[in-house]
Amino acid sequence: MIVPSHAELIASIDAFLNRHPEIGEAKFGRSATGEPGLLQRLRAGSSPTLRVMTKISEFMTATDGGAEGGDVIHRAMDTVQ
Repeated sequence: MIVPSHAELIASIDAFLNRHPEIGEAKFGRSATGEPGLLQRLRAGSSPTLRVMTKISEFMTATDGGAEGGDVIHRAMDTVQ
């Protein structure tokens, strides 16, 4: 299984937020994991669990219409069940 680096995860989330300007950082965290402060904690250096990374990937994929994006998190999480 390929797990994105911390920098790749943040870059993937930033790219997602750029594609969806109507979703702010707090709304992203709340919608993806139920934690509005998620992205703030990640930016401060907190490492997410595999379960959190799975939730993030599933949220981004569903929001993008199920289309497989070119983001690292989408590619890395393909094998996570």
